[in-house]
Amino acid sequence: MVFRTLYLNPACCRSAWGSMAKWGISLSLIFAMLQGCGRSDTPPLAQVTGVVMRDGAPLSGAGVEFRPAFGRSSPGMTDENGRFQLDYTIKQKGALIGDHVVHFRLPATIPPHGRASSKQKDQVPPSGRSVELVPLKYHEEVVVKAGKNEFTFDLTGKD
Repeated sequence: MVFRTLYLNPACCRSAWGSMAKWGISLSLIFAMLQGCGRSDTPPLAQVTGVVMRDGAPLSGAGVEFRPAFGRSSPGMTDENGRFQLDYTIKQKGALIGDHVVHFRLPATIPPHGRASSKQKDQVPPSGRSVELVPLKYHEEVVVKAGKNEFTFDLTGKD
């Protein structure tokens, strides 16, 4: 008889179902907040800037790329002062923390008036993109540490 009274009494049902509804809403909100607090897909990055020199002068228009052993590489381009800043993605600056091999690229251009040597013409890709004209001896191994990193690369005098 107590069983029947419990479910037929509206006051009893309201208080029992009311507290259950509050708990259900609370748990749903907590679950939704925890999903937003999940781990990010972006690995730890560090800010990387620097300058590239050639024959003692800033090298402009050169591509700089930090390539880690595993993961996405971070490219950059030198400005008229030879300075660069790396981009991990379009929206994120920096490079992965850890060991990298630095590669340099120069734009493949034909000298003014179209007087290019046969060697220069062979180096210009059909798509007009840059090619890696900087010898491998200039590629360097560096370590990117947490925080700000500033590198200076001199592409002269390496045998």
